[in-house]
Amino acid sequence: MDARTSDTVTVEAGPGRPRPGRSSSLSWKLLLLTVLFVMLSEVVIYVPSISNFRIAWLSDRLTIADAASIVLESADRGEVPRQIQDDLLSAVGAIAIAIRNGSTSRLIASVDMPPDVDVTADLRSMNPVRDIIDAFDTLAASDKRIMRVIGTSRAGPIIEILIDDAALRAAML
Repeated sequence: MDARTSDTVTVEAGPGRPRPGRSSSLSWKLLLLTVLFVMLSEVVIYVPSISNFRIAWLSDRLTIADAASIVLESADRGEVPRQIQDDLLSAVGAIAIAIRNGSTSRLIASVDMPPDVDVTADLRSMNPVRDIIDAFDTLAASDKRIMRVIGTSRAGPIIEILIDDAALRAAML
């Protein structure tokens, strides 16, 4: 070999060999993989978080309704004034509050005529997959829906509230 020749071989792009470009470089592939894994991790974090937020928000409403039901039940056995019922319903964010003890159900406070229930959320039994589906169902709903939320009160009986799920949807967004 001659001292003037080098040992490097240059490969020129020809008709059968594509020219190396940006999309085939290692840094481009690394950037693409990084973006994909960041997006995947965001989904893995967001999905259970939004489900947990929905459950916590509904549980808070049940806790407030439970306190309101104690106030309404502890009042004299006479009729609670309509204005107090409306104020308590407004504080809870509910349309109606009911207590179920065994086979007996008692409406504690309500608007004049409660609307029909569109969807029910039972917080007594938790199912992670079902909770995630329900959370996305709430987010995807475009119309105004009435939700019946069922849970256990501190005193033991079952408490039910009717709410408009628009407030929940706004809080989730």
